Amino acid sequence: FQIDENSFAIKKGNGLNLFSIKNNQLSSIDQKGIRQNISIFNSGRIISILNMEEKQTIVVRSKNTLHLLNENGIEFKKINISFSELDDVAIFKNSNGKYIISIIDGLANNIFIYSMDGELINKTPFEGKVKSILHFNSSNELIITSIVDSYVVQYAFILP
Repeated sequence: FQIDENSFAIKKGNGLNLFSIKNNQLSSIDQKGIRQNISIFNSGRIISILNMEEKQTIVVRSKNTLHLLNENGIEFKKINISFSELDDVAIFKNSNGKYIISIIDGLANNIFIYSMDGELINKTPFEGKVKSILHFNSSNELIITSIVDSYVVQYAFILP
């Protein structure tokens, strides 16, 4: 069977499903070639597949909205953002068990940190492009790692 361009694979149980968006339609194809149409995303594009604990999350950008979908393609979180070009999205679980999302604005090369409630945490963006990595140091500060002009940069940020 034919596989759509820009398909992303998710392992479910003993199987593999391919997710893609074609003509604004999110669809899934299983190993037998059975296609299931799931949702419509206006100007939608799958950004990545992220791991959240034991589950995989499909990240879709649709204009100025970031959609987080479960392994079945069902949306469980929507975050409105002020830009439309994304370079990277990362999800991190802090020591209190709450998830934090970093999103890189691909045009301005800025990193924005959001809560899972969609609240922008850092009012002033951090400079960075290509990739962002989040972790906590021993002082319980959020450390944001990215790339700026071929250099690896790190920022320390205390969460409100």
